[in-house]
Amino acid sequence: TTLAQSKKRGVVLYIRDTIIAEQIYTDNRRILMVEIMDNNIKTLLIAIYAPNNNQEHFYRKLHMQIIKLNYANICMMGDLNVLLMKNWIINHRKQQRKLERHYQNPSFE
Repeated sequence: TTLAQSKKRGVVLYIRDTIIAEQIYTDNRRILMVEIMDNNIKTLLIAIYAPNNNQEHFYRKLHMQIIKLNYANICMMGDLNVLLMKNWIINHRKQQRKLERHYQNPSFE
């Protein structure tokens, strides 16, 4: 089945036909790496769709592939599914509630 039929995962890069491009790597699901040449400068474009779970394995695999290819110019884009901000927001809200409770019932000693 095609990705459109299965409606699961997938990354794509649209590259103008006037730009020289070559697919360098894909895992056929979540990572696509394409080398473009513009003004005699090679750049590695990386499109990713990170999973919500098992991110450590995914990012380790991605990192190893980037190191192996050894490009000076890299542009990475996509859905990183980074949960750091979510955790920061949760912690921030907890702190905010503590402050609100403190100022609603201040204890003056």
